[in-house]
Amino acid sequence: MLQNLLTANGCDSIHQVTVVFKDNIATTEMQEYCDGETPTILGIPLMQDTVLTQNLLSVNGCDSILEIYVLFTPEIETQLTDTLCAGEYFLFLGDTISQSGVYSQTLASLSDNCDTNYVLTIYTHPEINYNLPATINAYASEPFELPLAVNNTSLQYSWFPKTGLSCYDCQLPMATLTENQSYTAMITSPSGCTDIAHVDILVEERTSVYIPNVFSSNDDQQNDYFGVFSNVEIEIITLQVYNRWGALIFEQKDTPINNPMAGWDGTFKGNPVEPGVYVYKILLRQEDGTVEMKVGDIGLVW
Repeated sequence: MLQNLLTANGCDSIHQVTVVFKDNIATTEMQEYCDGETPTILGIPLMQDTVLTQNLLSVNGCDSILEIYVLFTPEIETQLTDTLCAGEYFLFLGDTISQSGVYSQTLASLSDNCDTNYVLTIYTHPEINYNLPATINAYASEPFELPLAVNNTSLQYSWFPKTGLSCYDCQLPMATLTENQSYTAMITSPSGCTDIAHVDILVEERTSVYIPNVFSSNDDQQNDYFGVFSNVEIEIITLQVYNRWGALIFEQKDTPINNPMAGWDGTFKGNPVEPGVYVYKILLRQEDGTVEMKVGDIGLVW
């Protein structure tokens, strides 16, 4: 800007004025926080993204504008999902999880980042319920069923070993054995879960004791003695015969079995007795040591 002025001596005087407009000073500041924090800025408590403006007076007398951008970062969330079979577990940040449900843990950040929240959803498959005796007693060469009871008709089976089994991929196989055997059944559900059933089979010979109900003591070398026959080794402790009045007319200890020439020959004190019906009492010991008394009638004919 120019201005002409008249000096005291009558000459012109030129006065030049330069006008300068200075810009306001604008300052920007950014502050970051995590969700859940409540910072107080310029006296204002904040919980969400906000822009604050503050007017200040600079050193040159002009206004200074301060803009503060306050940003809240959402908590980092990680979703995990798993499905477990009975007996399985999930190791979740140090915790062992085996039941269905929703579990969460917050892991603190090791840097300036916000914490991470881990959410675990666990589902569980239905448990395979079954029942199988731990031990089964069976007779040699006689078929018997392995009684595996289950709560689901959609299961798959695998028995092993296959020795003596009528089928190895069925629920109820028949077994025929001549010696002790152990079986294991792997049971698989439609969801792929498995369980194991185990059974021990104890095989024994069926004790068959045959005691005749009639014999003929006539020296024809056929059925001349009253004795005991069996398919296994048993011990005849005593063999006694009584007449119809209850008198003991014959007694023998340690009578051999399966011997057609051993036992009572139909005599009393060396003399033949009358044909008729007599009563026997036989005390025998089984292979397992058990003692049993057999009582019955024997007919004598000549």
